[in-house]
Amino acid sequence: MCLPIYLDVNFAQSIVCSSPRNRLHAEIVRQMSRHRMTSNGGGPLERRGGWASSDALFAMGPPLFNRMVFRIVFGVSQSGRGDIPGMEESMRALRRGAGDLIATGQFLDECHSFIADPFEGCRRRDRAELYRRYNMTSWGQAVRRRWAFESVE
Repeated sequence: MCLPIYLDVNFAQSIVCSSPRNRLHAEIVRQMSRHRMTSNGGGPLERRGGWASSDALFAMGPPLFNRMVFRIVFGVSQSGRGDIPGMEESMRALRRGAGDLIATGQFLDECHSFIADPFEGCRRRDRAELYRRYNMTSWGQAVRRRWAFESVE
């Protein structure tokens, strides 16, 4: 199983690799589904034009993912929405105690991570460059526009 750490801030949920029937990832999916269906006063997340708010989407991402990692892997309850204290020590503990079961390391960018070493010519890809090239915008902009538009109507 891979548990990369993003800039010593939190576990990076955007890079996931695991064996089949991994309890951690199954629980994360269950918790995300529960959040989606019950976090709006006991009902499903409010959607506007198909989109949940960016705050609701974020709450389902890093904060929830990290709470599950700490609860299932380390057996501790952890809260918070951003930086989690002790991430560097958590990474070291995984390296010391997990052997070949859990791979971990720091993700800095595409050229510096636990799955990629810098090489000549490697350069970080700027999302804005890709958005321009393919005539796209980030999903965050689309969500903010939808929620701003709907709230003034």
